[in-house]
Amino acid sequence: MNRAILRHGFLVGTFLFLGYGFQTLGLQYTTPANAGFITGLSVVIVPFLSVFFLRLRPPLNAWIGVVCALLGLSLLSFDKFSMDFGDFLVLLGACSFAMHLILVGKYSPHYDPVLLTTAQIGTVTLLSSILGIQSPPVFNQPVVEAVIITAVFATVLAFLIQTMAQKHTSATRTALIFAMEPVFAALSSYLLINEMFTVQKIAGCLLILVGMIITEIKVHR
Repeated sequence: MNRAILRHGFLVGTFLFLGYGFQTLGLQYTTPANAGFITGLSVVIVPFLSVFFLRLRPPLNAWIGVVCALLGLSLLSFDKFSMDFGDFLVLLGACSFAMHLILVGKYSPHYDPVLLTTAQIGTVTLLSSILGIQSPPVFNQPVVEAVIITAVFATVLAFLIQTMAQKHTSATRTALIFAMEPVFAALSSYLLINEMFTVQKIAGCLLILVGMIITEIKVHR
């Protein structure tokens, strides 16, 4: 572990922390299904951030994809021309997750994946501890079980595997794989909390999914 890994790991971890933070706050004001589909917009955001950070120009299909996704977002989240506050927070989280994907793709080829993962997860832990230090501690069996499951499986192992995988693939392809998250979020929301979907919401979800897929289609000439 050297200064370069710590510095870049802190940067990557900061955007991961922001993604989690905005998503968690947004879930207090919106539904899990909405959060899942809006978080999936990171697939659309990644190619455009790549212009500035990786000097990669988005192809035509990326522009078509973003139009579809934005139309879907408007159907999913806007009511009487105003965006739901929770959906807006989750959208900020999607932008943060997109930046996280870009930075992992940029730095993972140059560092040991275990060290880079340790640095970014350590950053999330540090920033979360600072933010939550004023909150009263809660220790009971459900909380402890949730922390263990999310910390070990959904965080450490997940991001270790992601960091290792992004040595061999692009940030945009990684984002496409993550595009399945909204589908599982919607199914879970329907099965576990009986969330109802209107025709408008279903149309919005489908447009977002179509936008994600179009963004990642390889055009062969």
